[in-house]
Amino acid sequence: MRADSLSTEPDSLPFTVYIDEPERLWADSHRAETPTQLIVTPVELHQRNIERRLRETDRPKSNLDLQSIHGVAKAVIKGPTETLDRLDRLALLRTVLDGECAESVQRLAQVIGTPLSAHVEDVEQARVEVALVTGFTQTRLEAFADAVTNTDQHTRRDTDDLLAGLSKLQATLRDRLEQRSSNGTHPTRALSETDLLTRATRTLVDNPDRWATVYPDIETLAVAGASMLSAPLEDFCRLVATTTDVDVELHLRAATGPAIREQLCSHPTVDDPGTQEVYDGTAR
Repeated sequence: MRADSLSTEPDSLPFTVYIDEPERLWADSHRAETPTQLIVTPVELHQRNIERRLRETDRPKSNLDLQSIHGVAKAVIKGPTETLDRLDRLALLRTVLDGECAESVQRLAQVIGTPLSAHVEDVEQARVEVALVTGFTQTRLEAFADAVTNTDQHTRRDTDDLLAGLSKLQATLRDRLEQRSSNGTHPTRALSETDLLTRATRTLVDNPDRWATVYPDIETLAVAGASMLSAPLEDFCRLVATTTDVDVELHLRAATGPAIREQLCSHPTVDDPGTQEVYDGTAR
């Protein structure tokens, strides 16, 4: 064990953090009738890398179940759920920006420019980044805004306008997809894989027994290959660790792991994970 490889934070983290120790993922690989360790990765490439390492070790691995993060999210959510691809998301966003007249969304124009529909890719990039950092939870949105409290008034006003506009836009996009689904014109769809994970977290909050129903034999959930830890993924890990009997492990890279671990220990705890809200900043 490396001196800085293992971090157990009993006062703040309900899961174990490993840094630069990928071999721990398969250290206990063995033959089993059913998998007991669920290894999830952000993208398929990481999954293939782990599978290659397992082949190189020439060890039995029937106790391991490798899945993508969004695959786990889809399994937790009841019913079929797909995600919009980027082109469909931009088309939906352009439709909303052309027709949406809510004040909060118009505040976004003060930061990005008018008309908003002419800046749809910039809006989408900003929405994606804020979703990853805050998950659109009120606690994190407020913490984001507070981080610039001591800057000049113009910067704080722009930050409030950006968060208010993007969070309102996020709610509008989500409602539009739900309306399409309820009307039967489209299958159940999520805005993105990030939103899919948020929906899975909400499912577990509302029905804590759902995890055991989907993964009755899993004893360890290991998240690997993440170069950054998004707010929705953090909430999901915390929830599984605190509401199930599963041991949760977070396996980080040497280059980014220490910074992620430090951020995890300093992040505010979210009281209602999986709930997205509209920021109501009042600075003008």
